[in-house]
Amino acid sequence: MAMIGAMVRGVDLLSPRLGARVAARLFLTPRRARLPERESEWLTRARPETFAAGRFRLAGHRWGGAGEPVLLVHGWEGRGSQLGGLALALVNVGFQPITIDLPAHGSSRGAQTNLLEFAEVVSAMVKQLGGVAGIVAHSFGAAGTTVALREPISVGRLVYLAPCEDFDHFPRVFSHWLGLPAHLSDRMRHSVERRLGTTMAALRGKLLAPEMRAPLLVVHDEDDKEVPWQDGKTYSEAWPDSRLLTTRGLGHRRILREASVLASVADFFQKRIASITSSSI
Repeated sequence: MAMIGAMVRGVDLLSPRLGARVAARLFLTPRRARLPERESEWLTRARPETFAAGRFRLAGHRWGGAGEPVLLVHGWEGRGSQLGGLALALVNVGFQPITIDLPAHGSSRGAQTNLLEFAEVVSAMVKQLGGVAGIVAHSFGAAGTTVALREPISVGRLVYLAPCEDFDHFPRVFSHWLGLPAHLSDRMRHSVERRLGTTMAALRGKLLAPEMRAPLLVVHDEDDKEVPWQDGKTYSEAWPDSRLLTTRGLGHRRILREASVLASVADFFQKRIASITSSSI
């Protein structure tokens, strides 16, 4: 990261405009990590599938047999297999989870992506599946899901795990990693916003949440070093029908496989089954 940061600063000295563009390109390019052994084992219990999500073709997996579909959405630099533990917990209570690798992530094609593409994929997947019992989304995937929900798509309920709400946090963290000065960081953010056609501030969760109607469970860890716990609290306070579950000592990723969290998510979705049964009597 130090060498990349030095390269970007050097380009910026020669051409500030080019420096901002190079920094923005790097910011929108997720890194791919090797699959851990536990995720490889989870995948042996799922069926690989390629999903058509609008203009994207995505690698993914279908878990379980019959049952209402639940879409599982990973975060930035993540992959669908990270949510394998959650998928199996939902299979055990009668649902059919779908995991996908978002554009430029995991086994899906692409080199760059952004928040609006995350949202586009979530919306297209829900429509392709004919509606879903719910969505479980992690980190940046939760942000993309919220943006997707600006349009009417059929989603029963939502679980956000360590959701990011304030996007300005990420350019600051990225710039810190690369050692970029404040003026270059600001120009990088403006370059990203020009590509998006909107500002990061306009897509903040707390601005979109008041219009949401699906029940939401937020699970966030107090010791999360990547996305502050305050982001989850902000979501839960702004979302009309929501509940915040605070954990400790799990950080940003272990929350995805902690047994108590998996049980809470499964219980939240079982309540959907109970409410449907009650309303049909």
